[in-house]
Amino acid sequence: MHSTRIALGVLLLLLCWSGNLFAQSFTYQGFLKASGVPASAQYDFRFRLYTALTGGMQVGSDLLVNDLSVQNGLFTAELNFGSVWDGSDRYLEIAVRPGSSTGAYTALSPRVKITPTPYAVFAQRPWQTSGSDIFYNAGNVSIGTNSSGYPLLVEAPDTAVYAASTSINGYTYGVSGRSDSNSGTGVVGWTTANSGGTYGVQGVSWSNTGTGVYGRTTAATGTTYGVYGRSDSTNGTGIVGLASATNGNTAGGWFESVSNSGIGVYSRATAGSGSTFGVWGSSASTSGTGVVGYASATSGTTYGGWFESAST
Repeated sequence: MHSTRIALGVLLLLLCWSGNLFAQSFTYQGFLKASGVPASAQYDFRFRLYTALTGGMQVGSDLLVNDLSVQNGLFTAELNFGSVWDGSDRYLEIAVRPGSSTGAYTALSPRVKITPTPYAVFAQRPWQTSGSDIFYNAGNVSIGTNSSGYPLLVEAPDTAVYAASTSINGYTYGVSGRSDSNSGTGVVGWTTANSGGTYGVQGVSWSNTGTGVYGRTTAATGTTYGVYGRSDSTNGTGIVGLASATNGNTAGGWFESVSNSGIGVYSRATAGSGSTFGVWGSSASTSGTGVVGYASATSGTTYGGWFESAST
């Protein structure tokens, strides 16, 4: 390259996703100058990937694109380094020489860090993080387990999912669940332990106008549940709702069903012994309510609350 006495530099870089997802190819668009002016000729390009801006290890093989046409400084190349996108930093090194040359390439500096575009494909194919903590496969994500049969599956030794709404006023929800099916459930909480103080669902609100748990089913027919909670423990609770504000219009749990054959709350404790509760509601407010059940239909067999315990 020195014998041609031209200086080469990339002034503009665009990376665009292109092609089949699993091919992991992307489009490189650059701007090349020769002797200070936009180049217009054919050039040979060599592309390499490295793990660092300088030095580092090369990742994958060289990609050679010969006799690539450059017009007014602009050029485009389709690149595919294979399965090299694992979430780690990748830097692209570009080297060029005139298309008519068979000599050495001149490497351009600095290398270019590859940012989100090729990694968009990384997020759309089966992957896992280091340490096998998070898995993705076919549209499903699992955390703490490689079983990904659900859109989101979380397994943990203590708290699997923690949701908090930190606003101290207004209508806030720690968890909001919704089901539009006439036989669906907005939120299902399940504890399978046979002992210990377990909760199918626990909702807490610190707001003086908030709700510990709010469950609603909007279907006008069918066997629907605003909230369905179950605990198989002899010392467990199907649902616990706690509103800890000492004043204001608070509710430990508030449930509603607008179906003329629906149930505002259905809770069942199936253990044959032990201190069990179909529903346990507590409110420390002088104008609060431990549990409120409301069925607004003016006909049909409706229940504001229906509770059952099979315990002695």
